[in-house]
Amino acid sequence: MKEDTETTYTAIQSDMDSFLRRKRILRAFSLSLAILSAIFLVLFFSLPCFQAKEAKISGLVNFTKEDIASFAGVDSYQPNFLFDTKKASAKAKENAEGFLLSVSYETNGLLAKGTVKENYPVATYQEKTYLADGKTLEKALEDISSLPLSEERKASLKEDFSKEGASSLPEIHIPIKEVLPEGYQIEDAFTPLAGLPYSSLTGIEGIEYINKGKDANWSNVAQALLFDKNHNQYYLLKDLDTKYLGDYFSPKVFPEQEFSSMALTVSSKGLPSTSFSFEDDSSHTYSVYLFQAMRNKNGSIRVVPATAL
Repeated sequence: MKEDTETTYTAIQSDMDSFLRRKRILRAFSLSLAILSAIFLVLFFSLPCFQAKEAKISGLVNFTKEDIASFAGVDSYQPNFLFDTKKASAKAKENAEGFLLSVSYETNGLLAKGTVKENYPVATYQEKTYLADGKTLEKALEDISSLPLSEERKASLKEDFSKEGASSLPEIHIPIKEVLPEGYQIEDAFTPLAGLPYSSLTGIEGIEYINKGKDANWSNVAQALLFDKNHNQYYLLKDLDTKYLGDYFSPKVFPEQEFSSMALTVSSKGLPSTSFSFEDDSSHTYSVYLFQAMRNKNGSIRVVPATAL
């Protein structure tokens, strides 16, 4: 009887020890979990990578991510899980005074990112430089003064825009014999160039719009005069659908790869050159090789020799 009592006591004591051990482990685990949660929350609310102002922005040319955050009103403390991306996108575009053609923020609650399309000098027309929205460079330099940025930053932007305006940009040509629609906007001539990087723009000597249908869509079709400095020769790229200029002159292949391919085609096939002048500037004549850009169904571009002007 005594042995049974001792055995029972030992079993109870063992169960109690086991219970207390599990309780201590559970308490330690709960405490560790609470500490880790507290650390995570501190990091979540304090680390820059979890704040809207540190969003990774693609499409930047002249502006910085800090500029975009300032335009969007998220340049101070703004955790991403409270980030109103729609409101910030609209506010950034509004405060940018026309220098942002589009802005799009997005977040998953932890990290944020954004995409912008900037408005910068893209071409010249009648000895004036224009931005993609048709604004003159002169007016743009004035408008920079109104941006909600520091004076030092605005001075830097003016310098950048002036340098870009002085670079080798394509010249826009509108044939004088074409009957342009009543009330046409010259701004439409620059819109197709929006978003093209300078590496592509500087490879284009001039763009001539061809209003084949003589209708309101006068800027839908164009031809581009290209100058290949490495081979010292001109190419005329015909019948371009201006909706796809970004594909024709993609920085992935233009100008280096495309020029090399066209030069090889000229030499290997013995292509003849022909004389070409812009219809609104017959004083300049170019010896060109004719090509045509074919856009495949998958969006890829194939440049092939053309037969005639």
